Amino acid sequence: EKRRIAIASFQAVARTIVEILRMDAAWVARSVRIIGQHYLRELQEEAKHRPVIGVTLHLGNWELVAAKAH
Repeated sequence: EKRRIAIASFQAVARTIVEILRMDAAWVARSVRIIGQHYLRELQEEAKHRPVIGVTLHLGNWELVAAKAH
């Protein structure tokens, strides 16, 4: 059982690495959709240069979200 769990864990890490290597701006644009992005823009405008803490659900590969945000 421990061996099966370890193998599954390494496979998950390998899949994430492959996903990250495949990412480019065009792929991210096709694959990621952010709903309610206007709320983030409004918050950025109101906060100016003050720090903001955001809380979200993790519904996917968060590296994708970071890539989409840039």
